[in-house]
Amino acid sequence: NSGQRALGEIVVLCTTKSGARYVEAALIQRRIPNQLLTNFWEDNDPADDMVNIMTVHGGKGFGFKVVFVLGFETLRDLDGSDVRNKWGRVGFVAVTRAEDLLFILYKTQTQFMTNLKKCRKETLVARSYPDDYEKKWK
Repeated sequence: NSGQRALGEIVVLCTTKSGARYVEAALIQRRIPNQLLTNFWEDNDPADDMVNIMTVHGGKGFGFKVVFVLGFETLRDLDGSDVRNKWGRVGFVAVTRAEDLLFILYKTQTQFMTNLKKCRKETLVARSYPDDYEKKWK
């Protein structure tokens, strides 16, 4: 509501379809206009006037000003196997959809988060909740 971002500039990328449905229900409950795009056979483009909710796979090829990635902990840590490397590519697609702001929500620390936190400060400004925010507001 601040007017700083149009709703269509925001996407929530989920690692699972069930996660996407959960986000849709939460946005509906809060009366935030949204569009769920999780069916690959439909040719719907992201909306300009609603928050878009997609699976990470569905977000491939698109870019958004603000990206929330939900469920990062479901990506398996890399071990060199083909299956695990596939999950590494999913993680890469998720974080590279952001043009300006990237928010990654996760329950447990994974190798993906460890690797992201190693990025140079010029590349990625990282803040962890609640640690960085508790210091700021005390």
